[in-house]
Amino acid sequence: MKISVKSSIRARAKLFLQSVETGERRLAAEGSNLALDVLLNGMNSTGYGGCFTWLKVGGGSSPNFINSTSAIFSQSGHQITSSVTGWFTANLPAGQSLVNSIFKFGSGSGGVEQMINSVDGTGTVITVTSSATVAATSGAVWFVNQTTLQTPLFASNTYQAGSNGRAFAGNVATMFRTFVFGVQGSSYTVNEVGYGNSGTGGNVLGRITGFASVVVPTTEFLVVELQLTITQTPATITAVSNIGVNFDTSGNYAVQSWGCTTVDMNGNTVNQFGGSNVGGLDANLGGTSLAMAFHLANDITLNSSISSTSMPIVSETYAFDFGALSNTGNPTGVFLTPVTPYTFTTAGETVHALIFGGDGGGNPYQCFALVLTNPQTLPSGTFSGNAQFRLEFNRVLTNP
Repeated sequence: MKISVKSSIRARAKLFLQSVETGERRLAAEGSNLALDVLLNGMNSTGYGGCFTWLKVGGGSSPNFINSTSAIFSQSGHQITSSVTGWFTANLPAGQSLVNSIFKFGSGSGGVEQMINSVDGTGTVITVTSSATVAATSGAVWFVNQTTLQTPLFASNTYQAGSNGRAFAGNVATMFRTFVFGVQGSSYTVNEVGYGNSGTGGNVLGRITGFASVVVPTTEFLVVELQLTITQTPATITAVSNIGVNFDTSGNYAVQSWGCTTVDMNGNTVNQFGGSNVGGLDANLGGTSLAMAFHLANDITLNSSISSTSMPIVSETYAFDFGALSNTGNPTGVFLTPVTPYTFTTAGETVHALIFGGDGGGNPYQCFALVLTNPQTLPSGTFSGNAQFRLEFNRVLTNP
């Protein structure tokens, strides 16, 4: 059997200038970010609250995307061709690379997204990951392959006390930190903002640009509020079909609780429920193991929406730990556990639900639950099988 959970990540920054003399603060600019591949592939080590502990500003003005609103792109097989000779290389901004960036057809948040594998010598044809036939339409190239700011200037992990936190509303979690940058000896201009979990160099996990340039004089200092929004899928109780062999896994599935890393009012990364992370909705399991258990009682109530309070541990008879989630060799943002075998000596009991979550002393917390449509009777004797868990992180790319 396989169980899948998806998270979509977005961020927005507001840049303020604050007077050294009076403390008066004014909004200077704001903009939305591009979540980079390094963010989607790094969630197993950072978690939600830990992926934006540092903020960096820079002077680079290279855009996060290039686009054409005219219908100039068509696809045949794995090749996308521009009707304008040399369009891809002629419009490529300094410091950006086409290879491993994303081409996206159309406008808005819909449209097919494909990774670029190569570009021809004329800069007119790109080779992409999947084959299709697409008539001439508009499109854009998104530079999700970036890992640094273009021209890093300053970094901060100083948070303004009381101006940080988190909020939960159904399947949407919002986390925010307010970063303070020190007064500088000379004025500087900010054209890009990046966030991440390291103060090293210009390394970032997400990059914001395209806002009006912000000039920071020596009489003011920069304050940046970064808001991270995570949208979780499934949002409500969801019917799933059988994918088991000799064990019917059809039933109703729900994400039971937000067991994830978050941000407290002082900007610290904390667990939503306190203590170590207990196998929640980010891939950072805090040193605990992701567990699955066969629940024998008919007493599991699925939540109609994701709870921001901790679900109780339920006593289990048959439980096992998955191996560590890993992104190695998987598509961008996709984490899989190894296919995990299990063997139990059973007594013919009936299984009513499958419980998934962090291992709490041999009994998993209810982070995810699947209530079986047809309760399954275990054999009397040896019961063997295997399972795998999948966790997916993605982003929303909106073409102009």
